[in-house]
Amino acid sequence: MKELAQMLSTKLGREYSLANLSAKLIRGTLAYNEVLIIAELLDYEIEFIDNK
Repeated sequence: MKELAQMLSTKLGREYSLANLSAKLIRGTLAYNEVLIIAELLDYEIEFIDNK
Protein backbone atom coordinates (compact mmCIF):
# COMPACT_ATOMS: atom_id res chain seq x y z
CA MET A 1 0.00 0.00 0.00
CA LYS A 2 2.86 2.37 0.77
CA GLU A 3 4.27 1.80 -2.71
CA LEU A 4 0.83 2.39 -4.24
CA ALA A 5 0.52 5.70 -2.37
CA GLN A 6 3.93 6.70 -3.74
CA MET A 7 2.90 5.69 -7.27
CA LEU A 8 -0.29 7.77 -6.97
CA SER A 9 1.73 10.76 -5.75
CA THR A 10 4.05 10.51 -8.74
CA LYS A 11 1.25 10.00 -11.26
CA LEU A 12 -1.02 12.77 -9.97
CA GLY A 13 1.61 15.25 -8.81
CA ARG A 14 0.11 15.60 -5.33
CA GLU A 15 0.81 13.91 -2.03
CA TYR A 16 -0.93 10.61 -1.33
CA SER A 17 0.09 9.23 2.04
CA LEU A 18 -0.43 5.69 3.21
CA ALA A 19 -2.71 6.99 5.97
CA ASN A 20 -4.80 9.01 3.50
CA LEU A 21 -5.20 6.10 1.09
CA SER A 22 -6.03 3.69 3.92
CA ALA A 23 -8.62 6.09 5.33
CA LYS A 24 -10.31 6.45 1.94
CA LEU A 25 -10.52 2.68 1.60
CA ILE A 26 -11.86 2.22 5.14
CA ARG A 27 -14.46 4.98 4.75
CA GLY A 28 -15.38 3.89 1.22
CA THR A 29 -14.70 7.35 -0.18
CA LEU A 30 -12.24 6.47 -2.92
CA ALA A 31 -13.39 8.29 -6.06
CA TYR A 32 -14.04 6.30 -9.23
CA ASN A 33 -11.31 8.18 -11.10
CA GLU A 34 -8.88 7.17 -8.34
CA VAL A 35 -9.96 3.54 -8.76
CA LEU A 36 -9.28 3.78 -12.50
CA ILE A 37 -5.81 5.26 -11.89
CA ILE A 38 -5.00 2.58 -9.29
CA ALA A 39 -6.11 -0.13 -11.72
CA GLU A 40 -3.89 1.39 -14.42
CA LEU A 41 -0.89 1.60 -12.09
CA LEU A 42 -1.33 -2.04 -11.05
CA ASP A 43 -1.89 -3.13 -14.67
CA TYR A 44 -5.52 -4.11 -14.09
CA GLU A 45 -8.63 -3.32 -16.07
CA ILE A 46 -12.08 -2.44 -14.72
CA GLU A 47 -14.86 -4.27 -16.54
CA PHE A 48 -18.60 -4.09 -16.08
CA ILE A 49 -20.32 -7.40 -16.80
CA ASP A 50 -24.06 -7.74 -17.25
CA ASN A 51 -25.31 -10.32 -14.76
CA LYS A 52 -28.74 -10.97 -16.21
